[in-house]
Amino acid sequence: MSLKDLDLNLEFEEEIEKKEALEVGELDFHTGDDGGAGSGNVTDIKQARSAASSKTTSQAKPTSQAMPVVNSQEMAQLQAQIQLLEKQVKDLTQAIGTVKESAAAKVAVANFKSDFLVEHLTAAGLMENQVNQVINQIYKKVPALKNEALMIKKLVNDFHLNLKKKK
Repeated sequence: MSLKDLDLNLEFEEEIEKKEALEVGELDFHTGDDGGAGSGNVTDIKQARSAASSKTTSQAKPTSQAMPVVNSQEMAQLQAQIQLLEKQVKDLTQAIGTVKESAAAKVAVANFKSDFLVEHLTAAGLMENQVNQVINQIYKKVPALKNEALMIKKLVNDFHLNLKKKK
């Protein structure tokens, strides 16, 4: 494994201090007594950091003058409004619960009715078919009972039609 594969960013402490000094902004520079060579050295990086951080924190914190002042009467009104809103939310959640329960009951009743009607209409259709077969057999054996047999057939047919209309 080569050093390029590791891709390490190593810097010397002096370079880090110079970069930090440039980021902080307000630093004091002085020249040494080396005859005006002008080598600028950063003095007290820790002081510069603390000064910069105190400036940013003082700017970030709102002052008490910027915050709205709420007196006790307004606070009491706001708390009363909050309590009223909480009560309304509680009432609405209870109402939603009762609506859900009643809707579930209505759906269950509708399902039961539809199942009941399907079952009874099927049974009525089967019964009508069986009664018609018996009436036809009676008519074939005793042709004199034709009118009575047709009347029974009509009554069974009407009953079946009335069941279909009710669904």
